[in-house]
Amino acid sequence: MTRLADLILDSESSTTAFIGLAKNAGKTTAFNQAGRELAAENLRLALLSYGRDGERFDAVTGKEKPAVLVPEGAFFVTAEKALTTYSSRAELVASTGFSTTRGEVSIYRCREEICQVELTGINRTSTLRMIRNRLSGLADFILVDGALDRRSSALPELAESAVISTGAVLGSTIDRVVAETASALLSLKLLGVADREERSRYKKLLEKACSLNSGGWLLSSRKREMFQEKISLNIKQELAGLLARKEDYNLLILTGALTGEIVRALLAKEESRGLTVIVRDGTRVFLNLRDFNLLKKRGITIKVLDPINILALTVNPHNPEGRDLDPELLLAALKESQPDLPVINVKSQDYYI
Repeated sequence: MTRLADLILDSESSTTAFIGLAKNAGKTTAFNQAGRELAAENLRLALLSYGRDGERFDAVTGKEKPAVLVPEGAFFVTAEKALTTYSSRAELVASTGFSTTRGEVSIYRCREEICQVELTGINRTSTLRMIRNRLSGLADFILVDGALDRRSSALPELAESAVISTGAVLGSTIDRVVAETASALLSLKLLGVADREERSRYKKLLEKACSLNSGGWLLSSRKREMFQEKISLNIKQELAGLLARKEDYNLLILTGALTGEIVRALLAKEESRGLTVIVRDGTRVFLNLRDFNLLKKRGITIKVLDPINILALTVNPHNPEGRDLDPELLLAALKESQPDLPVINVKSQDYYI
């Protein structure tokens, strides 16, 4: 079976994000496994989290959670008071200059065989970007543990690749888990704009809209209309009015999220037929399977400026809040559903470091 480290090394990614499709999907377990494997290759490693990971107990359920495991010599980033969660020995390397309610956020280095740690203190994309840039001079590989509901840590601007985690927590049956996983991956696997000149032009338009705090553009061969509002519900109202002008619009560029409200505004107007919708990346698309099917039926295409390079899908058959699923059957079903992705259970007897 292919190891996570092999996939990361083959991808030539210096930064890989680990994203869970739901709480308790096994993201931290996959994150720890990848760290062990890369450390075994004698590679310089740095670990950080966008949010909070490795705390002893879940803040919602009260159940015990796995610690983040940092291999000896690897760097990690956390707030000062988070170091007291476990008793591991760590060396202070440098301060990042950011302070939180749990103290100053700093770069540390593990000084024992395995450090059990809690990673916390980073909850802004700009902060994560700055710290990642500082770590790039210290480490060959950076692993980012994405927090619950913060899929933006998989943004291509922050990480060249991503590992996605799914599991029994997504549904009470194998069929349900497969369906929920497939629905989520529809957004994350969206294709990018292939033409380089087009992509460059669209990015400039998007940056201009962002600088003016606009929601984006609606364009035709003859006309450009910039949205006055950035909020999805307000864009919906503007979009309905613009499409009613029958200007033969063929391109919609959104600075923010593509939501169900915007989809309904598009589907309400026949003039949307054949439209191409451009978003920055798949983490900004919040649609269900029905939305995707209705858009396809109308001939509306979604493309992204920064496609996400998904290296693997990891599977957790254990559901701490419900019924476990058969590991082998779940793995087989997900492999059949996602034939273009390596599907891995790092706890399987067939998986070796």
